[in-house]
Formats: sequence, structure tokens, C-alpha cells
Amino acid sequence: MKNQLTKYIIFLLLSSQCLFAQKNDIDIKAQYYFDKGEYEQAIPLYEELIIHSESNQIIYQKLLQSYIKISQFDKANDFVNSMILKFPYRASYLVDLGYLHKKKGDNTEKIKKYNEALSRIKEKPNQAYSVSNRFQIYLETKWALDAYKIAEIVNPKMNFAIQKANLYGELGDVDSMLINYFVIVEKQPSLKSSIKRYLQSFLKQNPSQEIGDKVKNILLVKIQETNKPAFSELLLWYFADNRKYNSALVQAKALYKRNYTGLSTIQFLGQDALKNKQFDNAEKCFLFICSQDTIGLHFFKAKQCILELQKNKLHNKLKDDQIIAEYKRAINKKTINEEHFNLIISYAKFIAFEKNKPALALDILEKETASYSKYNNIIARKFLLEGDIYLLLQEFTKSFLAYQKAETWTKDQFVSDEAKFKSVKVSFYKGDFKWALDQSKVLKKSVSKLYANNSAELLFFLQSSYNSDSSDVPIKLYAKADLLKLQGQTDSAYAYFKQIIKSFPSHYLIPLSLYSQSEILIEKLAYNSAIETLKTLYLKYPNNNLAPFALLRLSEVYLQKLNSKKEAREWLKELLLKFPDSPLAQEARELYKQIV
Repeated sequence: MKNQLTKYIIFLLLSSQCLFAQKNDIDIKAQYYFDKGEYEQAIPLYEELIIHSESNQIIYQKLLQSYIKISQFDKANDFVNSMILKFPYRASYLVDLGYLHKKKGDNTEKIKKYNEALSRIKEKPNQAYSVSNRFQIYLETKWALDAYKIAEIVNPKMNFAIQKANLYGELGDVDSMLINYFVIVEKQPSLKSSIKRYLQSFLKQNPSQEIGDKVKNILLVKIQETNKPAFSELLLWYFADNRKYNSALVQAKALYKRNYTGLSTIQFLGQDALKNKQFDNAEKCFLFICSQDTIGLHFFKAKQCILELQKNKLHNKLKDDQIIAEYKRAINKKTINEEHFNLIISYAKFIAFEKNKPALALDILEKETASYSKYNNIIARKFLLEGDIYLLLQEFTKSFLAYQKAETWTKDQFVSDEAKFKSVKVSFYKGDFKWALDQSKVLKKSVSKLYANNSAELLFFLQSSYNSDSSDVPIKLYAKADLLKLQGQTDSAYAYFKQIIKSFPSHYLIPLSLYSQSEILIEKLAYNSAIETLKTLYLKYPNNNLAPFALLRLSEVYLQKLNSKKEAREWLKELLLKFPDSPLAQEARELYKQIV
């Protein structure tokens, strides 16, 4: 008896497995036909599946949609009515019936069935979501909204504010949409981030100043009425997102003083303003941080940003001796943290490259970073800068050894790749082109990711073409020009690039020389000359590796320097059309989206 029972159980298990496998196979076939739009083939398969899975709403929907797609409305009507007999409590089926009447042109019956569905919600408000969802499938947005409203009236504990807000947005009722979003924030501040995402998406799809002003004005009212920090945080986000950094800083300060946010928020605000070239507002953020934090991480980072604004002449209020005094005061706040170290590096760079005192810069590095000697990853960056300074002095051996030290000491892949690349460049400047070429082949994959759009990538192009010409003269001229450019002797560098273009008109270095000339011209604010040079590069060498770089640079000059969106768009379109697979294509797409 026991053995027979065991056999019977095994038989049942095997039978159920076979049945499941068969059902799964039918489901796959049905989905295949449905996706291809071959509804006649899908229908019999879904009809077979629904027999065994009557409560499965996915199969139900696929079968109903298949009937509708081939206009079998009577059959669809019978099918829905059969489901109502089996599941009379499901109000969503009444929505389906109403929609079928609409498809047959019977608007009166449609309204009747829709109202019946809403009446069921009055009896069972927990059906609001399924009914509203069914209305949304049929693009009956107003009815979908009514479903949620009725449920909330019947059961005030229910909260469909997010769903209602989204539906109001679809209906174009922006005021009601915003009211519902902000009701959520008021009742549940923890949902603020979710509401911000909804708002961000809506504003991106509807970039209207009028709508933006509504968001701002309602938030201002809410701040006054409720005094809740969540609304101040949303207003801060709104101002920052619209690059109104001065107004954003007012909100950030208020939140900071009430202990609702830290200095990191203001630091981020300053960095964002800096990125968007709003230097006055960036400095205001950093100055506020320095007034609140006199020795912490935020202080050193903010101080570095302020002084780099000054030394790069982006916000020129201080004279050089004042900048040096400020650096010294900040560095003398002895502490051990990475931002303090970064400030030392920034100071040494200023002394070496802006004040042209490389020996003093080396002394500063040696003295001020002594307390960091056991922090290998951090101190490796000191060696990188030492290598740069020795390169400035044309002490190639010391420069090479400094870069080797940096590579040996660090575990940071980024720093290691940079050190390797700079070692290669030292050999390039020394004229050891064969060694530089061999090393660049090893480095090309890793380093190109870090330097895709700068001199490193240009060097790779140069090295990849080495041996294509028997003469070393042009490449030596280029190496000399590149070194002069690095040392800040741009006039001399420009002259060398010009000599290459004039003396070797068919050499592969011509595009590189043109590109380098354009960078010097941009640095000298000679934007029109830079544009002509970049156009020459692209038009004469449209298939060169540098062609997409020239196009992207052209668009950037037009947009960022000459404020000509129309011209910028044209050159970006050219890049995307001719070089869709270029590593620069994604950057070009993002830039294009900003100015469309």
C-alpha cells in the first residue's frame, strides 16, 4: 500500500511537471505571435492558456487585446462577460466592457459601464488602483483620476496623491499636479527625493518658464506657510538646476543655520557654479564655507577653489603676493587630511608655473609635505608634480625618476597610468622616439580612457604614425614645440608648429600641428583665428583621427566663447553624422541636448 502511494505521488509530480512544461511552451509561442502582431495565431493559444489560468490578468489582457486588435468586438464582449460571471467582484472588467462599447461607437453604454466601475469603488475602495490602471491603459485619464478621488473620499486613510499628481500632469493641469506633489512633501517629507525626480522629469519634458515660475512660487508660499525644511531643500534644488546660484545659496545658508544640511551641500553648489563658469557665485559659496569652517576638510577645499579662481585670473581681485600670503596662511593650519595636501599641491603649482620659480616650488613640496611621507597614495601625487617641475627645467632624467617613483608608490590606477604616460612623454621630449612608441603601445588602452580629449590622445596619434616617414626632423620639431607649450612659451611653440606646416606640407604631423595651434589661439582668446584653424584641419583632413576632435572643439568655441548656439549645433550635427561611433559622440550628444 505504501509503495502504491509513493508511485501515485511520483506520477502526480511528473504529470504536473509535464503540464507546466507544456503550458510554458504554449505561453512562449503565444507571446511570440503577439509581439509580431500576428493576433489570429496568438488567440487560440491564449484561449487554451486562460482555461487553466482564469485569474491570470496578464493572459487575460493579452487575449482581450488580441480580440480588439483584429476588431472581434463581439467575441471580446462575450469573453469579458464570461470573466465577470466567474469574478463578479472585479470592477476593472466593467472598464473593459465600457471600452469595447466605445470601440463600437456606443458612447452612452461606455459611460454607463465606466460609472458602474466607479460605483464599485464606492463599495470597495481598495479596487481604485486596478480600475484606474485599466482606465490609463485605454488613455481615459480623467476617469482614471476620478477612480482615485472616489477612493480617497470613501476612505480618507487612502493616499493616492502621487498617482493623482501624475494624472493631472498628463491632463495639463499643472497647478493641481503641483498641489498634490507638495501635499505629499508636507505629509511625508521622506518622499521629497521621489517628488524631486517626478518634478525634474516633468520640467525636462515641459521646459516652460511659466511652469518653472509656478514651481518656484508655490515652493516660496509653502516655505512661509509650513516652515518645513523639505520645501527649502526643493527650492534650493530648483534654483541650482536653473543655475540661479545666488538664490540657491540663500536657501542653502538658511538650511545650514537650522542644522538641516551641512557644508557639503554648499560645497557642491559652489563646484556646480564653478563648472558653469559663474565665478562670482562660486566664490560666494566658498567664502561662506571658509567663514564657518576654519580647519576642516571643507575649509581647505573651499580655500583651494578660491585661490585657484584668483591665480587663473577667473575672478581677479587679489594680487599675486596676496594670493601667496593666503596660501601660506591656509597651509600653516597644520593638519593631516587630503584636502590640506591638495592645497599644498595647488600652491606649489602656482609658484612653479605662474610665478616661474620652479626651484622654490620644489622646496615648498619637500618642506610642506614631509608629514605625509608615510601616506603612499597621497605622496605619489607629490612625485607627479615634481616630475612636471623638473620637465619645466628640462632636467629630463630627474623628471623621469620622479614619475617612476609616483608609479611605484601608488596603488591608484589613475595616478599610475598618469605616471606611466608622463614617463613616455619625457622620452618623447628627449628624442627617444622608439622607446616612447613601444611604451605608448602598452599604455594606449588604459591611458586613452583618461586622456581621450587632450594632449595624451594627440601623442598617441603621433606615435602610432611614427616610422611612416624616414625623417626625424618634423617629429623633433613637434616635440620641441610641445615642450615649449608645456613650459608656457606659447609664442615660440606656435612658431615651431607653423614651421612644421610650412616646411613639411604633406607630413602626417600637419593635423596635429594645426590642432595644437588652435589650442594656443584659444588660450590667447583669438577665437576667430582658432575657428579658422580648426576648420582648415577638418576640411583638409576629414578622415584624420583628429577630425572629430576638431569638430567638437569648434562647437565648444562657438558655444562657450562666442555664445553662438546656432553655429555650435551645426558642427555638433556634423560630428554626429560623420563620426557616430567616435568616443566623442556621446559627449557631443549631451552638448547638443543642452542647446537644442
